[in-house]
Amino acid sequence: MFAFFKRHWARSNPWKWAGLFAFEFVVVLLGVLCAQMLQERFEDRRERARFEATRAVIVSQARSVAEAVVVRDLQKNCVQSNLRQILASVESGQSGDFGIIVNHPARSAPKFDVWSGEVPTLARKYLEPEDLLFFEYIATLNDLLNRELQKEEPLWAHLQLAINGGANLSEAEQLAIKQSVFEIEHFYQAYGGASQQLLPQLMAMGLAPDPDRIIAQHREGAPCTAQVHEGAQNYRAQLRKLSESEGNPNR
Repeated sequence: MFAFFKRHWARSNPWKWAGLFAFEFVVVLLGVLCAQMLQERFEDRRERARFEATRAVIVSQARSVAEAVVVRDLQKNCVQSNLRQILASVESGQSGDFGIIVNHPARSAPKFDVWSGEVPTLARKYLEPEDLLFFEYIATLNDLLNRELQKEEPLWAHLQLAINGGANLSEAEQLAIKQSVFEIEHFYQAYGGASQQLLPQLMAMGLAPDPDRIIAQHREGAPCTAQVHEGAQNYRAQLRKLSESEGNPNR
């Protein structure tokens, strides 16, 4: 059988069969490559669609972090003023009524938990480098804020000791109040002017917090409500000024 096939092959044109084999090999190879390219394109479209759905959550949560920073900036002067009143009363040993200001002002706890798992990896693939860098900064800022909020809770609890001023407090209680005052003040000082630095980028990305929402979250009678409402109106004016500046080609 082998000898018959050898004689038949020798009588035929070997280049013809070699060319036919090469042609079929190329056709099969191209078919496989095309199928692979189509599969990769399909997977990329599906992955992009999944990321676009996640982008809305990224934007929403990033805005909540930005809002927390803006709110703390608006509260800063009021909180520091209240803390100084408490400190002065404790140092002088005088009684007083600090029932309102020993409580921390209304605040929103930011959440940026969407930035985990495969999301940062997909973001590096589909976001512009400057947008990616900003969202990574927001993630870092969110972690910092939440750590500080957790640290603040027991400090505000210590200030309850001064609800009736600094009279009749033991040395240990006075020390706890003073330490709490200094640490809370330090936390708020860290965000002094932070919203001003973030605002242009927040505006550019459509993440600027809504001043009406900030006002609605601070009800009358809560600590620092009046100052936050006033600050929110100034913040609204800043947003308007930045918006007009963005629309001015000669800026």
